[in-house]
Amino acid sequence: MLNPGATQPNSVLSRDFVRAWFTNGKAPRLPSALDEHTRERLGLEVARSIEHQHVIPILSRLMRLRGRRAFIRSDHSTEFAADPVIG
Repeated sequence: MLNPGATQPNSVLSRDFVRAWFTNGKAPRLPSALDEHTRERLGLEVARSIEHQHVIPILSRLMRLRGRRAFIRSDHSTEFAADPVIG
């Protein structure tokens, strides 16, 4: 499949991680979801640790609330590239 651009709202969901630095020097990775057309941040999860088992319920909740997307774009981090998430 080609790498489509977002031509309308809710067409392409982009998943990635953002970082936040705390005063204690720790910098957790926070999974986020973005509508590529509107640039609206649809979700940002905060937890001590995020693994692929946590990504599936996050994406499922977004799909229930906002509907399925024609395309989901993601980086290749192990949390997003794990077989259960892609499957």
